[in-house]
Amino acid sequence: MDVTIEEYTGPHRDLAWSFRLAEDSEKSLDSYIDLGRVWVARTRDGDVVGHLQAVRRTNQVWEVVNTAIVENHRGQGVGRALLERAVEEARAAGTAKVILATATADVGNLRFYQRCGFRMTHVVPDAFGAAQGYPPGIEVDGIPMLDQVWFERVL
Repeated sequence: MDVTIEEYTGPHRDLAWSFRLAEDSEKSLDSYIDLGRVWVARTRDGDVVGHLQAVRRTNQVWEVVNTAIVENHRGQGVGRALLERAVEEARAAGTAKVILATATADVGNLRFYQRCGFRMTHVVPDAFGAAQGYPPGIEVDGIPMLDQVWFERVL
């Protein structure tokens, strides 16, 4: 991994292009993009190649709301480094656990989060429908994106 992880201090909307790599609903994105803290992965040239956004939901719970890595930097440890940075920050703040959710259709994400020490807690059926601003027919690796699975990592 040839990137550095740093907290992003600019307007989150300046990174909307990266948020959209992981979010297919403009309605949903608009509801959370300005919240919480964001960390970015930068190359030596200063290019942002990934981000992670975390929001403190309670004194004891932080939620990873959005995270994405540009395609040509995936599989190189960038996502894990961003996730571990957020976990470290949550732990330092006295948080008891970090939660996050992803589509049940995204088998790669299901595998990744479990490898990072997260455990599944529950499934939300039909989380990715028109009411939430998602266009019909979205698929991940040929699997319809319909349901959402939640994970937690106790700190």
